[in-house]
Amino acid sequence: GASNYSLALRNCEHVARYIQSGVWVSFQMAKGTGPLFKIFRDHLSTHSKLVNTFPKELEPSISTKSEIYQGYKSPFTFRKSKEVLTEVDNDSYNVVFIGPTGCGKSTLINNLFNLKVVNATASAVSVTRRVEFTEGEYNRQDSNGLKTNARINMIDTLGFCDSVFSANQVLAMIKTSLELNL
Repeated sequence: GASNYSLALRNCEHVARYIQSGVWVSFQMAKGTGPLFKIFRDHLSTHSKLVNTFPKELEPSISTKSEIYQGYKSPFTFRKSKEVLTEVDNDSYNVVFIGPTGCGKSTLINNLFNLKVVNATASAVSVTRRVEFTEGEYNRQDSNGLKTNARINMIDTLGFCDSVFSANQVLAMIKTSLELNL
């Protein structure tokens, strides 16, 4: 017996799916359809946002973000990458990027911030393997010249034409992650 085993957060389906596809996911924990989710729903409370999160991804990462277009001042300012959304994000704008694999969802997020903030590669195989949250600030100016800032979360998702998962499985993963966080 593993000492770090959890039926909800680290079960054998998580391990099998990770070996199969490189994604830490258990459809048994999918919101609405997963039999384990129905059992544990009321007991997860604050930990529900950790469902289907790879254990290594729970560790904070330190990385430098490099500018894409030198000299361009984007109206979006990158703040941080984060694992989950919290109560503080209730007043933020949440923008969800969905579409087929390889259509440029991650590249668009990077271009909006003018920084490499999420992994993006031209590929027919999914690069984004889970829903990722990037917090930023939108610096805007109205017609009267008044400058205001608004908090924004850019939410990157798996592609619908994933090479490993069916469209229904991808949709279930996205729905579960967003419903647990929004």
